[in-house]
Amino acid sequence: VCSSDLIRRTAAVEPERFEEAVRGPYAEKIAEATDGRRRELLLPSADARAGDPPPAFDAVDIVWFDAAETAVAFSSSAVAQQARWELGGRAAGIERLIARGLQII
Repeated sequence: VCSSDLIRRTAAVEPERFEEAVRGPYAEKIAEATDGRRRELLLPSADARAGDPPPAFDAVDIVWFDAAETAVAFSSSAVAQQARWELGGRAAGIERLIARGLQII
């Protein structure tokens, strides 16, 4: 089960400044609360091909949990809220998604 933050950058903030906040204070706060759990932070590639549509989100942060209840509790925890606060003025919006893994055989 994963808890994902799908983050959009505000147009007034340069991509580099946004990425610094996501990789720095935001990521540090999330790391404090995840106790070494598997985590993935996805950012758009700077070398996207010309003509490709822009990504739907400017960052996707995924943290994996053993149970849905734990993922939901983490998503609404004080530490997760503090991490999102670190993106104040830089993020135009954050969508949250709790999902179970899908195994393809």
